[in-house]
Amino acid sequence: MITGIDLVEQMIRWRAGEKLSLSQKDVTLTGWAVETRVYAEDPFRNFLPSIGRLIKYRRRSRAASMHHGSQRYWRPGRR
Repeated sequence: MITGIDLVEQMIRWRAGEKLSLSQKDVTLTGWAVETRVYAEDPFRNFLPSIGRLIKYRRRSRAASMHHGSQRYWRPGRR
């Protein structure tokens, strides 16, 4: 939580009609966060999302996933 605030709770409360308990100036960022999602598409069903099972996962090595000196951190096709 880089804001120290449960932003999802705030969104739910706001959607339920409550007023926000803070303003933008009250939100400060400390640190960083990364979110990733793994999903697949089914080409036989017009590329609809396929929720199947992830049966094998191989983590890339640090050398393959980091690219120093640029903002590109993952390089497809490289091992």
